[in-house]
Amino acid sequence: STQSTWGLEFRTSWSKRYRGVVALIFVIDAADRARFGECKDTFMHHIRPHVTAAVIPLLVLANKQDVQGAATRSEIVSLLELDDILHSPDLWHAEPCSAITGHGLLEALDQLMQMLLENQKRFCTDD
Repeated sequence: STQSTWGLEFRTSWSKRYRGVVALIFVIDAADRARFGECKDTFMHHIRPHVTAAVIPLLVLANKQDVQGAATRSEIVSLLELDDILHSPDLWHAEPCSAITGHGLLEALDQLMQMLLENQKRFCTDD
């Protein structure tokens, strides 16, 4: 499909787009379990290496929590192996959410802001 082709072309150019990035938001369709394998492959090959190397905050949004049977936060954390991803556990956060209802989005953005502030403290000194 055209969407899949465009997505593949975009993904192959991701490494060029990381310059100057201070955080990443990765959105997963938590209700589409059939595509979890593709999602994990994309994450492991295109997102994880850059987040880990650059030591930048990662926010994972487990979207579509309004759909019956959507994966839980712990399922997404396990799928993407987030527990052992980064140098510091305060550099990633996974939040169940719904783009339709707005549930979880404010909490997710608040958490992202906290991670950005902590990361800024880590790398910026006043001396």
